[in-house]
Amino acid sequence: MSLNALAMCLDDSNKNKQPLIGLATLMSLIFAGKDLTPVGTQLLELAGGDDAEALMDLSILVQLKGDHDTGIALQQQALMLKQHYTLEPENLKNQLKLLAIMAPGDLMSNTPLEFIAEGIGIELEMLYVSQEHPLPTVLPEHDIIMVAVSELDRNYQILKLLEADMINLEKPIINNPGKIIEMSRDKTSIMLQNYRDINMPITSRIDRFELKNIINESQNLAHYLMGSTFPFIIRPIDSHAGYGLKKIENINEINEYLLNQYNDNYFISPFIDYYSEDKQYRKYRIVLIKGKPFIVHMAISDHWMVHYANAGMIDNANKRAEEKFIMETFDDDFSKRHALAFNNIYERFGLEYIGIDCGETSDGKLLIFEIGNSLTVHSLDPVDIFPYKKTQITKVFNGFSVLLEQTVVANSHNKSLELIKR
Repeated sequence: MSLNALAMCLDDSNKNKQPLIGLATLMSLIFAGKDLTPVGTQLLELAGGDDAEALMDLSILVQLKGDHDTGIALQQQALMLKQHYTLEPENLKNQLKLLAIMAPGDLMSNTPLEFIAEGIGIELEMLYVSQEHPLPTVLPEHDIIMVAVSELDRNYQILKLLEADMINLEKPIINNPGKIIEMSRDKTSIMLQNYRDINMPITSRIDRFELKNIINESQNLAHYLMGSTFPFIIRPIDSHAGYGLKKIENINEINEYLLNQYNDNYFISPFIDYYSEDKQYRKYRIVLIKGKPFIVHMAISDHWMVHYANAGMIDNANKRAEEKFIMETFDDDFSKRHALAFNNIYERFGLEYIGIDCGETSDGKLLIFEIGNSLTVHSLDPVDIFPYKKTQITKVFNGFSVLLEQTVVANSHNKSLELIKR
């Protein structure tokens, strides 16, 4: 949606109910460098009149601008008014209605389905569930359900509630909540040990008290890292996008880290130096859709902590050329080389849609950084700089569309068989 179209939509809302703008549209406008101050002002005016959709959009906008606490407060106000929101695509292409079960929280709390829904042209029904707002007896109209709640610790109780609630639902479900719970970093690392084609360093939970005991040598670091010691990486539990992520080389650096971090609980894991022959680090984002791998992006950096946004992909034509090549050859090269690893991951977790951030070790194993259901897949990169990406992301979107359609058909077929048996 263009900025002008959005402004007209907001102007019309004085006469009609304000439709939800949603994460995909707001983020695309920010990616395009648009000034959203007028939009924010209009949303603020509408929110003052207890417009739940405006409150929810304002929550997303201020979070995208970096104000986490205000964004969460605005979301809470919206959820006090209603827990169900409808996001309509700009161009409706698919008649299926997808119901996403979501958790309150920041932009990392759920699978960001808004981008995929817009990409495949499907109506997305978003139902926020919590202990205060349980799953209602009568659900919004839908053809298929997807549990979008991420595996974060703070979502644990919600996922446990949903695990019980999902049992008796009639419509098909993508991503069983009981299986999502198993994707925490520490559980994932344990589940993927002993696969000869996968390397995921063991990840352990540790608190500030235990870290201080390691500093004063009353506890042994190797106890938490299956015999490994320095260097190791540390991050706060429930953190994403590199927040608080640091490589620790010695005891003094543990102390320095704690002086700058105020969380009580952390994940630690051995550091694997995974640079390639050219001394560059390569990180791949993959999604598995019913076990089939699709590449989302590949970033190249001279630093071990690789994030696409700061890897210099926009400014480096050679890096983009390599990413283009990887995308074009993915099915016949990377995907085949790691076919056993991808299959093992799919069978081990049993989820229809999961994301993987990974690299490759020098001995050819798939090096797992993270597995989860909240990794972002979008098509917001400028086409003039990344002309090859649209084709690849369309493949991902189409793969998701096929997953929805096949799941609905299979569910209908199974119900028909049950009727025949009766």
